[in-house]
Amino acid sequence: MKKLYFSVLAIAAMWSCANAQLTLSTQFINPCGGDEHNEFIVAKTGGNAVNIADVIFGSFNPSSNSNGVGGDSVTNYNYWWRGSNAVSTPYPTFSDFPGERCDSGLSCFGFRYPSIPADDADINALISELNTIAGCNVFLPVPANDIIPANSNVIFFLGAGYRGTSALCGFNNAAANLNFSNHCSSGSPVATYYAVFGNGSGAGASCNNTSGGYFSNSSRRISTLHTYLGGDTLAASSYSYSFQDYDPGSASGTTNAGIIVPNGTGGTTWINSQGCVPSPSTVLAIRLDYFTAVLKDKKGLLKWRSTFEENIHDFIIEKSFNGKNFFDLKHVAPKNMSGAEYNTFDESLATGNNFYRLKIKNLDGTTDYSPVVKINFSKGTPSGWFIYPNPAEGSNASLVYQTTTTKAITVNVTDVAGRIISSAVHSVTAGNNKINLPTQRLAAGMYMISIFSEGQKETSAFIKK
Repeated sequence: MKKLYFSVLAIAAMWSCANAQLTLSTQFINPCGGDEHNEFIVAKTGGNAVNIADVIFGSFNPSSNSNGVGGDSVTNYNYWWRGSNAVSTPYPTFSDFPGERCDSGLSCFGFRYPSIPADDADINALISELNTIAGCNVFLPVPANDIIPANSNVIFFLGAGYRGTSALCGFNNAAANLNFSNHCSSGSPVATYYAVFGNGSGAGASCNNTSGGYFSNSSRRISTLHTYLGGDTLAASSYSYSFQDYDPGSASGTTNAGIIVPNGTGGTTWINSQGCVPSPSTVLAIRLDYFTAVLKDKKGLLKWRSTFEENIHDFIIEKSFNGKNFFDLKHVAPKNMSGAEYNTFDESLATGNNFYRLKIKNLDGTTDYSPVVKINFSKGTPSGWFIYPNPAEGSNASLVYQTTTTKAITVNVTDVAGRIISSAVHSVTAGNNKINLPTQRLAAGMYMISIFSEGQKETSAFIKK
């Protein structure tokens, strides 16, 4: 792989995925076969359609610089793909490094457009080749107006659209290296992509260079996907941005591509152990915009939203009282629609820290996790009662109930499915009342305590170790 170096940019201030028209998902930076031909990236359009002519893509190394500045300074992109509506020169990253231009020091490429008849013929030939190998129509042509529809997956083959001196370079041994048959089920696609083709010329005029590449798999990279929104092409505010900052892993073998995927927590993961074309749930791995837990009306409100959501089997809210040992709290059915929002409540907060994480089970059997979030509930349960110890380790736990009157209360112990384990009526008097909760016959897990008193029901949870 060829090295990329880069120019000066205030990364944290300038780049944000929050309002990106295109969001970068997966990067095949070390594909099987010829890198120049077969490298590609996968992205997702949001609520707005995107014109191919408005797209820019580039990748740089913020930590290995040749200009002596170091740090996050960018000295050289080397390679750059831009749509015809976007800026080409001066240097297209709105940086303080003015020396690099598309005609000097920077290899600038573009895209093929369905609106151009010659391009359209090549695009359809490439799509037909991939779909024939896959056995179903995984790849879709962008409409003739060059506009990628909203809420769509889009794949950018960065060099396959280049025409050499006499022919289309296309893919390098696509039947062996770009077989998307695992995206098909009973002759129908389980995931589809609008295909866009870059005219990166690294394959050479004779289309026989397969040893180079547009990325590096030996040092840190930040890849950026820009979308031109209109206005001054030299103004950063005229573009939306999506980026990934990643560190490559060990080199992959000739039949084991190296890819970068989002890890669901805002970072990325290098994968090189799933063959040349991983499953669609890997290529289109979920990325969470957020996963939060807040206290609301003495309950825990858990909310999350996905940027990418494809082929998810189940969402599971996991809970912990120590941030280490988690148990299943709730299952939430996925919508399998990118941008979907979810919220649910934990109605049984324990006094002190309540930790949560989101477990994401994919259809291919893989599992992803969100970051851990926390609610500190310092006021105890609404009626001034609590369970001690919690978690319970011995044969009994105690329910300490505080009241100002003499009355009868009913105490139910249930499992998380709502099945009643035990039910008993207790007489309580003014002050603190200690009620033993027999736990010796309970298996390890989470249980719910419900107290019925004077027409009211209050519930909390405890753990049996």
